[in-house]
Amino acid sequence: MHSLVREGIHRLTYSVPIPGAPEVNLYLFEGEESALIDTGPHVNAVYDEFREDLKAFGFDLRTLSKIVVTHAHLDHAGLAERIRNDSGAEVLIHHDDIDRFLVRPSWSAMWIRQHLWISRFWGFEQDQLVDLEHGMRKLIDLSPGVQGDWLPTSIAHDATIQLGHHPFRVIHCPGHSAGLICIVNEEEGLLLGSDHILETITPNPTVYVPTYRGCRTGLGHYLDSIHRVRDLAVEQILPGHGAPFTGLATRIDEMIRLYNDRHQTVHDLLLETDRTVLDLVDEIFPEQNLLGRYLAARELHGHLEILHHEGLIQHQIKEECGHFRAHPAPLHT
Repeated sequence: MHSLVREGIHRLTYSVPIPGAPEVNLYLFEGEESALIDTGPHVNAVYDEFREDLKAFGFDLRTLSKIVVTHAHLDHAGLAERIRNDSGAEVLIHHDDIDRFLVRPSWSAMWIRQHLWISRFWGFEQDQLVDLEHGMRKLIDLSPGVQGDWLPTSIAHDATIQLGHHPFRVIHCPGHSAGLICIVNEEEGLLLGSDHILETITPNPTVYVPTYRGCRTGLGHYLDSIHRVRDLAVEQILPGHGAPFTGLATRIDEMIRLYNDRHQTVHDLLLETDRTVLDLVDEIFPEQNLLGRYLAARELHGHLEILHHEGLIQHQIKEECGHFRAHPAPLHT
């Protein structure tokens, strides 16, 4: 599906072949430095629809100057190499997501192995781990990474890149992934929010493989990163999923309140008795399917990681599974 955001900026929206996954947005900037923001999943039907959409408004893919991948998740990066090969465009991505973008076989094996280990630590049973591994292998197929001998160009925080007719500034916002970037032009009042700022969804924090900046999950980094963009002078947010929207600071404040409330809920539950991550999932996010429980576990592990850094909880491992308990409140005399 294609729509015009404003003159010279097109929103291209495609389905993602994962049950319950929202459609993903790509943005094409026309001008002297034509640029595509994100690429969609590695699916032939998506690529065919993408080419038809370009044809509908008369854009020649061979004139594309650059492809900016906001982060290396399959729905945003899966077609990057194919579009690069057909256009000759330069591919840019933040350094901290390059390994995931490349998806070499050795990296994939490590990624699956460590995700299964952390899933066992959360409390998933062996039959569930088998199903999770099957799902992980399907995800890798939708994001095959670089097959040739080329490498993307690394892009840094605070760099300036030309999109169409205007310069934009890169803001590194880790949390949903290690190398996620937002892109802003305050004179134009425009923020490309990727999956960092969504109107109706709270982005799921990543599980870092290997650990990143001393953390296993990205929730703590995400909560730090949203403050990087809260006070930007923008009128319109172009998100990675959903329609463009307004009210950046209001939306961020809503999410902060939600995360703070959930953080307090986790701590209060751990004051009662020790719990596993999946115990917390089933109390806070009840009646989820396997994928839903897995995604909820990623967020709740993030809350546990923050509580641990704050010195408020302790844990022990029983049969490879983590059990968490809040430290007893100090006695007041």
